Amino acid sequence: MKNRSYSSAKKRPAVTTTRMAEIYIEMVFLRREYMEYCHEHSGDTLFFKMSDFWNWLCEGSSEFKIKKYRSDQTKDFSRRASIVALGNWMTLTVDERLFAKAADGDKFANYILAHEFGHLALGHSEISATKRNYLMSESARGMANIPATVEELEANLAAPFFQCGKLLEDARWDAVHLANRAFSDVYSVERAQKFVRLEIFQREVRRQLEEEVDRLSSIPRVAF
Repeated sequence: MKNRSYSSAKKRPAVTTTRMAEIYIEMVFLRREYMEYCHEHSGDTLFFKMSDFWNWLCEGSSEFKIKKYRSDQTKDFSRRASIVALGNWMTLTVDERLFAKAADGDKFANYILAHEFGHLALGHSEISATKRNYLMSESARGMANIPATVEELEANLAAPFFQCGKLLEDARWDAVHLANRAFSDVYSVERAQKFVRLEIFQREVRRQLEEEVDRLSSIPRVAF
């Protein structure tokens, strides 16, 4: 896992442009891998529900599993999903109603499941084995999600990156349309679009990709 450069701000965690570009490249790569494996299509124009993705990830696996539970929560924002990963073992614990709503196409439920996959994909368990879950709070201004840690902020970014892929860069897609097609949270998609369309972000993505090409080209080839 690559080194991170984080803000030391105590009130609100921050992610550098360099790290955000790393997350974007990684999540787009994983998205394409999944699409090619399941749909024989590595492009960016197909969409999927996160419930289907999690079922695929855990099906027949001895290392990955889903543990559903029934809660008495009546409000969607109170339903929980969390992930615990220790070594090669991973468990997604999720409110059964939340998972069912994701399967039905609910955008917020799918976004939460994408957020939890973000934790897994970015190796946050390598930093801490703490149980991680997406939390919403209700205030006079409505619902809010203020990430308490850098890991939570990174997972917030990873979710729309994974669900929408390179289409976040396409100005022909507005946030509402893209979120509806990708079964994602409109606000999070809109926020992700603003980031990935910045020239400084695009330059950083190109720089990292060029460095990776140079690194791979410098590896000696073995003759057989």
